[in-house]
Amino acid sequence: MYRPGAAPAGEPLYVDTVLREHVDRASELLALLRSASLEGTGPDSLDDLWASAEANVDALALDRSAAIDAAFGAIPDDTDVGSVAALLLAECGLPDAASRVTTLLRDPVCAVRDAAGWGLRLANIETIADELCALAMQPVDDYATATARDCLAFHRRSVVVPVAATFDALPEDVAWLTAEARGRSGDWDAALLSRLFSHPSPAVKRNALKSAARASFRGVLDFCRSAPAEPSMRPCVWFLGVVGNQDDLSRLQRLATGGDVMLARSAIAALGALGLVAGLPTLLYLLDEPQLAEPAASAIERISGDQVPRGAAPPPPENLSEEELELWEAEAPIDVGAAREWWSSLAPRFDPKKRYQVGTNVTDDALGAAFDQLPQHLRRDVYLRERALTKDAPDWELDTWPRRQRNPSV
Repeated sequence: MYRPGAAPAGEPLYVDTVLREHVDRASELLALLRSASLEGTGPDSLDDLWASAEANVDALALDRSAAIDAAFGAIPDDTDVGSVAALLLAECGLPDAASRVTTLLRDPVCAVRDAAGWGLRLANIETIADELCALAMQPVDDYATATARDCLAFHRRSVVVPVAATFDALPEDVAWLTAEARGRSGDWDAALLSRLFSHPSPAVKRNALKSAARASFRGVLDFCRSAPAEPSMRPCVWFLGVVGNQDDLSRLQRLATGGDVMLARSAIAALGALGLVAGLPTLLYLLDEPQLAEPAASAIERISGDQVPRGAAPPPPENLSEEELELWEAEAPIDVGAAREWWSSLAPRFDPKKRYQVGTNVTDDALGAAFDQLPQHLRRDVYLRERALTKDAPDWELDTWPRRQRNPSV
């Protein structure tokens, strides 16, 4: 990158300052996209975020070597920059790129490792693929090896993803990555799903179910149906809403009203994901339950696409300071009577034989025009259902650049 003239003593060169700003901005955008992809947060559409992120990364690619140095210099102050560093290293073609990527994946700070793994998912890994394959073949289950396997599987490259008999004793992050990679590589059966689900982490359990669906393992539906109604099986209750059907409605309704608050919340979320209007009477009933009213309202809104009626928000307490007043956020209470009248007038618009997400019919041609109308955070569930239950559902990748999402092998 051209650096005209000399900077005054003790001051950074102007171009270096601009470079660091691009690194910081790219880091911020990639972090937002990572949260949106993995946690379901963010705006309904990520198109603008993806476009801005790609523009910033392309600008850094004009002088990758300088940008890589700037990124490594920024990591101590911003761990999210690990994604920028890994992405640029993967595409730079420098002789030490692969070893520096491995160093990032073995960083003692977990947030740096996580960010680097995300950057590798977005990168073109052609120039470091051989080194990632060698790392993936190591007979260990550590973070770097698990990330290499996940990255290769994500990019649709051949990789063996072993699942150890002691899988339930792996660190949570390694287990999560293993389940994630397994959803894109290798054959599945009930024994494999049981082993992945045996991990004590709820996050790993959820990912095991999602990966089974992604791998088109229809047995995930029977697995969720056969799970006992106990707290450790809450992920199965929730995922039954993703892959279940009318036959599962009564069970979810019983769990939603059965008295166990934690199981009830999972069942309520499942009713929202299931999207059948036959579940609305139960959800409307739960609006009267203080501990379950808000989850029930969220499920109703997920199905209908409209906001549940609410009353006026309460005023703040009189004894709050000015600073506390600035932070005060009072949620308006649900108007239960109005909500029931509202749904009575809305219900005729919905076909009781169809599934709905935010008012959109996702039963007919779920991955067609209806899919593109859905908010970003709901698309994954619709996609995973199709992968699990529909023969020859397309192999998409929702967590990457838009140009690759429907052709991830490009």
